[in-house]
Amino acid sequence: MLRYLPTHEGCGLVEALSDPPVHHALNLMHARVSEPWTVAKLAALVRLSRSGFAQRFTQLVGDPPRPL
Repeated sequence: MLRYLPTHEGCGLVEALSDPPVHHALNLMHARVSEPWTVAKLAALVRLSRSGFAQRFTQLVGDPPRPL
C-alpha cells in the first residue's frame, strides 16, 4: 500500500491511474487493505512479470510498491 503518491516529474496519481496494470494494482491494494501484498502477487494479478511490474509501478508512481 502506498502512503502517498509523490509528484515527481512524470510520475504521480494521474500517470499511475492512466496505466491499466498499475491502476488495477492500486485498486486491489486499496480495496483489500488487510491483504499481505507482495510484488509477486500483484504482478501475477495484473499479468506482468515481477520485475516488469515493479519497474513500471516505480516509474509511474515514483516509489516502489511496498507494504505500509
